[in-house]
Amino acid sequence: MTNVRLVFTPLNVKDVSAVLTWGLGKAGVPAGVTKLVDGVGKLIETQDYGSLLEISQVISGSAASLLKAPTLVISSSSGSYEIGILATRLSPNASSANIEERDRMVAIIQARLIN
Repeated sequence: MTNVRLVFTPLNVKDVSAVLTWGLGKAGVPAGVTKLVDGVGKLIETQDYGSLLEISQVISGSAASLLKAPTLVISSSSGSYEIGILATRLSPNASSANIEERDRMVAIIQARLIN
């Protein structure tokens, strides 16, 4: 597992944060907790996704192994990022389905970069 995620679009969590804050307030949760929820929502919305907007190349990365999923490599003006690809959450790393999914993603992203 990783704490890094590839996001193709900014997350809009304003409404979710508002409903959650309202619900927690109605449940009698202290105001400090509801302010925390609101603060986290604002933090998510202000994240910088700029480096992903400048993708220059996407290629297949390393092969699948017992300990590592197959990867794709994203290159941008701010550097290169290697991301493991799983077909499903429970796919074993070395599954051929992961390789097929990685190759499908690379082909789709490369086609979008050309257009």
